[in-house]
Amino acid sequence: MRGVTGLCRRVYHDYLRPDQTTGYEALLRMAVENGYVFETVSSFDQRVREGGVQPQSRYCILRRDVDTKALSTLRRMLQAEVKYGARCSYFFRDITLDIPLVKQITAAGGEVSYHYEEMAAYAFAHRIRDAEKLRAAMLEIREMFRQDITAFREKTGCDCTTVASHGDYINRMLHCTNAEILESAPFRESCGIAREAYDIEQMRYVTCRIADQSSKNFVEEAACAMQRGEPVLYLLTHPRQWGADFRANAREDFLRLYHGIAMRQ
Repeated sequence: MRGVTGLCRRVYHDYLRPDQTTGYEALLRMAVENGYVFETVSSFDQRVREGGVQPQSRYCILRRDVDTKALSTLRRMLQAEVKYGARCSYFFRDITLDIPLVKQITAAGGEVSYHYEEMAAYAFAHRIRDAEKLRAAMLEIREMFRQDITAFREKTGCDCTTVASHGDYINRMLHCTNAEILESAPFRESCGIAREAYDIEQMRYVTCRIADQSSKNFVEEAACAMQRGEPVLYLLTHPRQWGADFRANAREDFLRLYHGIAMRQ
């Protein structure tokens, strides 16, 4: 019974749920009304490096992990950001990259960078089901990352000095994260990476982090955080959580199913 309930919830969530982006726009309006300064991951990192985080100020870091190519939802969220002068970091996977949208984001003052997943991609390509065996191939995986981010930069024209690790089904299966690729400081520097989105050097300044995938009521939680005046509020969103997009979600659901079956054979 629990499985049937979960399946019904997933079908509604992915294919039937109405647009929720008006709630996101309301949050941006509330942030402005409560005196928050909007920051991207990159701009806040620069503020930290320059010692510009002021205790009397309020900062709202906006980050969007583009796990699915839900372009209509993404455009509505971008329109809300433009309306309220908000800047957001958009981290695209290679399979979700859309160059016209990238141009719109950067023109609006937002950040575009890479949502990387080479650990999971390598594990799937070689059908590796053991985390230690996967880590033993780290030199190859890092070279794969170097080639991929170089290609991403060439396609987008963006510096991509900050990146964010994608959490794939395979990562959860093997109990390893894509972020392990950048645990080597010399390798990170050689790739021109100044900051990984989960680095403690930035996250230690965050007083409240809310992610739509894990929050029961993201809009309500974020609104409460603003009302109590959280000094550094970090809002992580994913387009899949803000409205049903049949084509984008069907593609992602199929890939998850395919990868799951292939990795278990």
